[in-house]
Amino acid sequence: MTNQKENQQKIKNSIVDPPINMTKEFQLIHQTIQGIEESTKQTSNQLNESFDNLRKSLEGMVDLSQQKMQVFEESSNKMNQTILVSVRSLETLIKKSEKLDVDLKKIVLLAKKVHKIKESVGTLDTSLKKILN
Repeated sequence: MTNQKENQQKIKNSIVDPPINMTKEFQLIHQTIQGIEESTKQTSNQLNESFDNLRKSLEGMVDLSQQKMQVFEESSNKMNQTILVSVRSLETLIKKSEKLDVDLKKIVLLAKKVHKIKESVGTLDTSLKKILN
């Protein structure tokens, strides 16, 4: 049993107190691992920050796109309303011009009748003058 205890003690001592050159190697490995861990943490933080910035940019782009779509929709609606008003105005103008055309034709007919009446009156006047002379 004593041998076993001595062996266990030797193992403990070798783990606790490794040889000096092994300690330096372990320290170097430990420092390298710590450096890798620190570098990994920094890279992770930078990536997280980059992803946050990217997310914010994308959200901003989405907001701008939505605003542009809303402005486009409002502009389209206003343009459509303006076009409808213009079409209605044109329809009204066409109806009025058609009515004016009919009225002008009536005026032309009346003018022809007035001209015939005037010719008849002129002929009558000439006939009356001949009779009276």
